[in-house]
Amino acid sequence: MDNRAEQLAFTEEKFKAISTGRRAMIEKLEIITDRYTEIATLLDRFNLLRDHYVSDYERLLGIREAGNFFRFSNSRFARHAVLCPTITIPVWFATAMSR
Repeated sequence: MDNRAEQLAFTEEKFKAISTGRRAMIEKLEIITDRYTEIATLLDRFNLLRDHYVSDYERLLGIREAGNFFRFSNSRFARHAVLCPTITIPVWFATAMSR
């Protein structure tokens, strides 16, 4: 009977050790999963931000191209400056002169 009691105690100790190890592994898994979710969310935000920056950059290139077009238009255009309401600096544009 003492042998069975010792076996039972030994089995209970093994079970507690395994259970404790399992609990620690589950906690580590939760930490890793939370970190993975955080990183995935940040990557989604960065990708969205990149898309906005690309869109803004393309818009600025278009504005620059339009400005160059008006700046270097031929002499049959009259040039006029208008105060830009957004950035309050003169903006040149060309209109066709009537003949």
